[in-house]
Amino acid sequence: MPPKRTKHYANTLSAKRLCYNQYRCGNPACGKTFKSHASLGQHLRHNPHCVSNNKQSSTFSNTLTSSQNNDSTTDPWESDDDGYLFDVGNDSHSDEEPANLLLPPINSPPNGPTDTAKKFFCNRAYTVADLVETDLLKILNDANAPHYLFRKIIEWASNAKERGYNFQPKRSSRTQVINHIEKLHDLSYCRPTISPVYHEEDQLTVDVTSFNFTDQLFSLLSDPSLMQDTSLLDINQDNHFTQFKSPNGLIGCFNSGGWYHNAWKHLCTNENDWLCPIIFSCDETLVGSHLGRAGITPLQFSLSIFSEELRNRPSSWRTLGFVYDLSIHGDALNTQNQNRPRLMKPVEKSRRYHRILQTILSSYIQVQQAGGLSNIPVRIGNQVKIVNCKVPCGMILGDMQGGDKHCGSSCGYSKAMA
Repeated sequence: MPPKRTKHYANTLSAKRLCYNQYRCGNPACGKTFKSHASLGQHLRHNPHCVSNNKQSSTFSNTLTSSQNNDSTTDPWESDDDGYLFDVGNDSHSDEEPANLLLPPINSPPNGPTDTAKKFFCNRAYTVADLVETDLLKILNDANAPHYLFRKIIEWASNAKERGYNFQPKRSSRTQVINHIEKLHDLSYCRPTISPVYHEEDQLTVDVTSFNFTDQLFSLLSDPSLMQDTSLLDINQDNHFTQFKSPNGLIGCFNSGGWYHNAWKHLCTNENDWLCPIIFSCDETLVGSHLGRAGITPLQFSLSIFSEELRNRPSSWRTLGFVYDLSIHGDALNTQNQNRPRLMKPVEKSRRYHRILQTILSSYIQVQQAGGLSNIPVRIGNQVKIVNCKVPCGMILGDMQGGDKHCGSSCGYSKAMA
C-alpha cells in the first residue's frame, strides 16, 4: 500500500503550488492561481464575473505565500514577461497598451474544457507582426508561389517603409500601375503589335508579337545612361559623328574592322550621314516548368557604337519580336482530311519560321528601303546633331542551330551529316 500522506506533506505541497503560481484571482468563488500576469489577464478577460471582485480586492496586486518574493510595487496590470499590457476591464486598447497585441476571442466549451481540449481552447496572445506574416504566407501559398518570395517581399516592404511609403496605393491592379507608368514616361509608342501570320500549308493563322524598330531604336539613342558616357562608346572621341578610328591603330572592337569602313564608304556620302550598325541576337530559350516546357525565340538588337562592356548590360538591348514554338502544331493539318493530321515536313517548318521572321523584321526592312532615318536629333555626351542615321545589319549573334534556321538549312546534331 502507498504510504499515508501526512498533514506536513500536504502543507508543503500546497505551499509549493502557491509559491509557483504567484498570481491569484481575487474572486473568492474562483480562487484560481496563475504563473504570470498574462495568464491572469486572459483568465479575467474571459471571465467577466471575476473582474469586479478583482478590482475591489486589496490583495489583488500580489498574493504570495512566500515573503521573499513579495513586492508591493509590482502591478499585475502593468506588463507581463514579454512586455505586453493587458486591460481586462475593457476590450479596447488603453493609452498604455501597445497596438500590436491581439487576443483572439476563443470561447471554452459550455461544460468546461477537458485536459485535451485545453490545448485547443487556450487563448494565447499574438502580435500584429505574427498575424501579418502569417497572412502573407497564406497568400503566397494560395498562389502557389515559391517560398523564397516571402523574404523578398519582406525586404521590399522594409525598404518601402524606410522611404516613407504609406501602403495606401492609388492604383489597385497591375493594369492600372502599368498604364500610369506608360503615361508618366510617355511609353505608349513602345507597345507591341499583334500581327496575324497565315500558313498556307494547312490554312492556319497564328498571331505574332512584334515591336516597331524605329521606336525601339529611338529608345536606345535617347537613353542618357547609354549615350552620356562617351568612354563606353566605340566612336570617334574627337568628333562623335564622324567615322570611327581606332585609338591605337589596331583592330579591336567591331567598328575597327573592315566591314565598318566599307559600309561607311558606301552609305555615308553626305556630310550629315551617320553610320549606326545594328547587331542582332536570336537564340531559342525554354520557358515553363520541367513538366511542360515550351520554346520561344526572342529577336533582339543592340548598336555597334556600344562597347562590349556596355552591350553586356541588359538595358543595351531592345526586343523586336518573338518567334513562338513551332512544335505546338508539329502535326500539320491535312487539307483533304482534317481528321487525319500528317507529319510536318522540315521544309514546311522552315517556311513558317521565315514567315514569322519576315513579319517581325517588316518595320526594320521599311527603314532600310527608305535609306535609313532622316533628320533625327542624336545626343552623344555633350554634342547634339541632326543626322541621317544609316542602320545596316552588321552582325547576327546566335548558335549553330539558330544559324541553320536563318539560312534555311536543316538542323542536325550528327557528326556524319552532310
